[in-house]
Formats: sequence, structure tokens, C-alpha cells
Amino acid sequence: MLWAVFLLIAVIALYLLVEPFFRAPKNADHLDEEDYLAAQAAEIERDRAAGLISDAEAEAASAEAKRRLLAAHRAAEKSRPVKTGPMARQICVLLVAAAPAAAFALYVALGNPAQKETDEGMRIAARSQSPNGGGDARSLEQTVATLEERLEENPDNADDWVMLANSYANMNRFAEAADAYGKAIDLAPNESYLHAAEGETIAMAAGGVINADARAAFARALELDRQEPRARFYLAIAAYQEGRPEEALEALKALEREAPQGAGWLATVRSQIEMISAELGRPVATAVQKSPQELEAEIAAGDAPYESWIALIDAYARAGETDKAKDATARAKERYGSAPFVMQEIARAEARIESGGQGVRGPTQEQVDAMSRMSPEDREAMIEGMVAGLAARLENEPQDLEGWTMLARSYGVLGEHEKSADAFARAINLEPEDLSLRLGRAEALLNGLNAEGQPIDAEAEAAIEEIAVRAPDHPFALYFQGLAASQRGDTEEAREYWTQLKEGMPEGAAETAQIQQMIDSL
Repeated sequence: MLWAVFLLIAVIALYLLVEPFFRAPKNADHLDEEDYLAAQAAEIERDRAAGLISDAEAEAASAEAKRRLLAAHRAAEKSRPVKTGPMARQICVLLVAAAPAAAFALYVALGNPAQKETDEGMRIAARSQSPNGGGDARSLEQTVATLEERLEENPDNADDWVMLANSYANMNRFAEAADAYGKAIDLAPNESYLHAAEGETIAMAAGGVINADARAAFARALELDRQEPRARFYLAIAAYQEGRPEEALEALKALEREAPQGAGWLATVRSQIEMISAELGRPVATAVQKSPQELEAEIAAGDAPYESWIALIDAYARAGETDKAKDATARAKERYGSAPFVMQEIARAEARIESGGQGVRGPTQEQVDAMSRMSPEDREAMIEGMVAGLAARLENEPQDLEGWTMLARSYGVLGEHEKSADAFARAINLEPEDLSLRLGRAEALLNGLNAEGQPIDAEAEAAIEEIAVRAPDHPFALYFQGLAASQRGDTEEAREYWTQLKEGMPEGAAETAQIQQMIDSL
């Protein structure tokens, strides 16, 4: 209907432009005056012949009439329209028709609303609908609806299928996310990361279990890229789930060794290594338990996280090498001077130097060796017995801050996240300003939700907010505040948190690119 209206308007406009070239000349007013004067001259001649006027009078009147007739004829000649020939009319018509034709061609090329939106157009639209752009931010559901509509019109856009899959995953609609990744794979079958992402969402849809379909997707990813980290990680977890912890541990250690410098997912890999190692009775040396020499070498290699600097300061303090601890503190401050949240942690470590790094504990080598000689069943029974004994003791000694902290971490290793969060809460009641305790409780709550495939809930978000109040620039708080906002569809709030997180990263940090990808995915 709209196009019919446009066509009618165009036809009317063309007619009004072309019609004057075909209009017949008209000078009726001049012809009427000439006829009157010619009739007047003939009347004078008749009056003279009849003797009504003398010859002199007739001559004078006739001369005046002829003069006026000649003047009228000359005026008519000057005002008469110029008559255009056939060639001139054809040229004019072509020029008039060319203008709308050129405009229509330009519109088809640049302004056709039937074409799908470009990425830049979508970004402009998003900005125009943001709070700063005069409109409300679109919810995640609206974004999904827009992508679904676009893909109905153009199902051959692999990038749109990936965007839709990511959106589904953020909404915990993992089965639909897996289907969307499958569509993208049909269009781009040689992209290993798409196969790995498909496997991950299949596993999430199955409650975190690496089933046969997920394993097949990871296998296809590795066929295309033997180093695809997500596929390697989940296949290692699959081995663990199937009762092969030794195999899983070796796979995870290989992934850690071969990881790119500063990879953002290394922390997850290391946490799994520590958990499985503890279960096998071979606790790995964490950053805290490494020697100063090992930590110095790790830092010199250029791929150490800021925790290694904190561990180095504590290691020198425990060894009684105060000057080296202070030197490490100065180097750490120089390295992370532009990162406020890291500077806070460095300040805490500096405060521990004079006390010899108190508060940093770990199993002795003798304990590690004794546990390694036990059978898995005996080791598990021993650990559970120790944890149960500690919990019973704390009921009678509720003011033991260190005991509650140890119990909380022990529950975390055993995968009892709810009990771990409760134990951290008891510790926080004793030391409300200890940020590490609040971080531990928030991690326990998040780990429990993740294990159940649930998004961030109100309790976990409140725990994160408590951290943000005390350390507004802390990366943990900024990351999970952004994730919570993203999960509830508030993309502008998520973008603000993650932009602040990116700006707080040390210059050249590898995590910066990963954070930017998260922002772009919004």
C-alpha cells in the first residue's frame, strides 16, 4: 500500500514537470484586439462611401486605426510563446525522468529497508536507545527477538547465529544456544571455536555433564585445532567425571603449561588442578607455597599474575628476608601503580612483612608425602573426618576466626559450596572488614550456582555488592556485577562495569582483550 502511494506521487510530479513542454501556444487576448481594430478600419471605409464622413475625416480616422492595428500586431509577436520542436521535447522529458530514476537507484543501494541491519547500524540503534541516547536500553529478550527476526529473513549470516547463541547462553537457554551454534557451524564448518562453544552449551544444557554429544563437538574442534583450549579443558573434565582423575590432571597440567602468556582462563584451569590434586593426595604448590626463587623466575618470565607478586612478598617475609620483601613490594607498586585494586592487595602484603608473613599457611611437605601414600578411600575418609572434627570444634569455639576460615576453604575443596558460604559468613561476623573473607563467601555462592547451572541470584549479587562497597575497583566485583547485569538484560550497566574493569587493568595485560570481547558481545 505504501509503495502504491509513493508511485502515485511520483507520477503526478512527473506529469507536472513534463506537461508544459507539450502545451499549445495561446495568445487569444492579442488576436481579439487585432480583429477589433481591423473591423474598425473597414467600418471607416464604409462610412466614407456612404457619405457619412468627409474624405479628410475618413483619411485621418483610417490612419489612426491602421497605426493602432500595426502596434497591436507587433506586441502580439513579441509575447507569443516560443514553440519547442520534437527533439527539444524529447530531451526535456529524458532529463525530467532521469532525476527520479537516479534517486531510486541511490535509495536501493543505500537506504533499502528490506536489507538486514549492518553491525554499525545496530550499534547506532543501541546507542540511540541507551539512557544517554534518549531511550531505554533494550533488554536481552528484545535483542534476541531482533536477532531471530533478522535470521528469519537472512538465515545465512553466521555472525548473527553466533550472536544469538551467545545471547541464549547468557539467558541460560543452553539447549537453544547449542542449536544456534549448530546453525553457525553449518555456515562456517572449519571454525574450531564454534565446535568448542557448541560442546560447552550442550554440556551446560545437560547440567554440566560432558555427554556423548558434547564430547563429539569437542573432538571436532580438536580435529581443526589441536590446541583449542576450551575443548581440551572440557575433555579433561569429562575424564574426571568418568572416574579417571589421573588422566584429567595430566591433561589440565598440559593445558596450563601450553597456555598463552596471561590467558584469562588460566585461573579456572589452575583451580581445577588444585582440586583434583588435593583429591588425589598430591596437593600442588600454590603461588603462596612456592619458594622465592620459583616466584622470581615466574615473574621474570612475564606471565605471572599479580597474585605471584603478593606471594613473593609473603615468601620473603616468612624467610625473614625483610629487605627483599620490601624490594619486591616496591617493584610490585611500580608494576601495578595504575591498578588501584592491586595496590590495595600489595598494601596488605606490605603490612604483613614485619610479622613474617603471618596468615599464610599450607601443608608441610611431610603431610603431603603422608597423604600421597594413602589409598583414595582412606584419604577421602581422612579429609572428611578432619573437616567434621573441625566443624564440631568450632561449635564450641565460635570465636576462632582462623578455624572458620579453614573450615570454609575445606568445604570448598569438597564441593560443599553452601556449607563453605555459611562458614565464611561466620568468619565475616568476626572480622567484617576482611575483604578476603567476603571474596571467599562470594566465590562459594557463585560456585554453588554454577554447579547447578543457575544464574547469579540476589544473595550472590548482594555478596558481590558488599565487596564493591569496600573495594570499588576490585576486578572480581566489577566482573560479576557486569555479569549479573548482563544476565538480567541490562546491557548498558554491564558495559559500564566491564569498561571500568578494562580501564583498571595493568598496561599490556592479556585480560584486556578478553574483557573487550565481553563488552563487544553486549
